Amino acid sequence: MSASFNKVYFGLATATVCIPCFAAYYLYNTGYTWMALVLNITTLALMTVFISVFLGYKIIRFGAPYVFALLSRANRILTPIALGISRTRVVGPLLSLVIRFNFFMCFMLLLLCDRVVRRVLGRCVGKHISQHLVSVCNAIDPDFQMFDEKVQSLSCFEDIGDEITQSTYSIPSSPMPCYSQSLAYTLAVAIGCIRI
Repeated sequence: MSASFNKVYFGLATATVCIPCFAAYYLYNTGYTWMALVLNITTLALMTVFISVFLGYKIIRFGAPYVFALLSRANRILTPIALGISRTRVVGPLLSLVIRFNFFMCFMLLLLCDRVVRRVLGRCVGKHISQHLVSVCNAIDPDFQMFDEKVQSLSCFEDIGDEITQSTYSIPSSPMPCYSQSLAYTLAVAIGCIRI
């Protein structure tokens, strides 16, 4: 950030922070003490965010070359050591096995955390019409059953081929079959998630 950009940044930050500050002053004078207190806390939080962003940018900007130089120096020192260890008959494969096992365990931990997040979100969202817990990141039910055993099948649709041959393009006069609304909703949600 140049000096002029610093001025613009802190000018916008000050203007943004002054809005809740002036509103808090007005509300305090009109008797809304708690609302004024909330707005004053908001003012302090906004100022903290703006200063943290500015300091973080400066630290990254001026600290990145030193970090890259340190990592480059460590790479030059450790590369011959790593090549020497990898060429040994016992230590190289053993170290490779430890690294692969570590990667596998981290991957399993990642999957377990994913399941925990899905369970927590499922509890927050609640049950949908199919009485299953569905989270916002798991809208498709993995145990989806296409047919509901509780719904009775109608014989008129089993013999539909005979009716079509008797009268071409005629619709049977019997009522439409009862279908499970919960399964239909689940299927609609699943199709909607696939399209997104």
